[in-house]
Order: sequence, then structure tokens, then C-alpha cells
Amino acid sequence: MTSKQNAQQIAEWGGACLASEWTTGTGNWIRKRPIPIWCKEYTRDQVLNKTRGETRRQVARLLKAHPRAQKFIVLQDRRAFNSWQKGQTANEK
Repeated sequence: MTSKQNAQQIAEWGGACLASEWTTGTGNWIRKRPIPIWCKEYTRDQVLNKTRGETRRQVARLLKAHPRAQKFIVLQDRRAFNSWQKGQTANEK
């Protein structure tokens, strides 16, 4: 998957996911996946100050479900992502 497709996956999840879910591999061979374009990793303290709208609601849901979560991967530049996605749908037609 490309970085843009990874950003699309995070957008489909509501614009945010736990950093612990953003991994690849199994057993002793687990690695953190690269953070996609238009996304950023935030700590628990930073995430509510840096997000808004749909992404903020998703972060609030994640915090409620996982109160001990420390890091989040957040789709930061939604405007650029939507522009890219709009171009993708125009190319499919």
C-alpha cells in the first residue's frame, strides 16, 4: 500500500486510530508502520488540542474505549486528503 492509501484507511476509520493498531507483523516481529502522508502522531495530551470535527469525535471515542492509550495516529491535513480523493474519483470515471 502506498502512503496515500494508508491515509485513506485512517480516514475510513474516522480520521484517527491508536498507534498500537498501526503495526505490521506477528509474534516477536512486530514493527510500527510508517506514518502516512497528511497524518501525524500525537500523544494523549496533544491530541485533543490539535484535532477538531469528525476526527476529534473519533479520538474521544477511542479515549473512552481505551482510557490508557498514549499515542494516536491522526489524519491532520483533511483538506489535502479530500482534494487527492476527489482527484482519484474523477480518474475512475
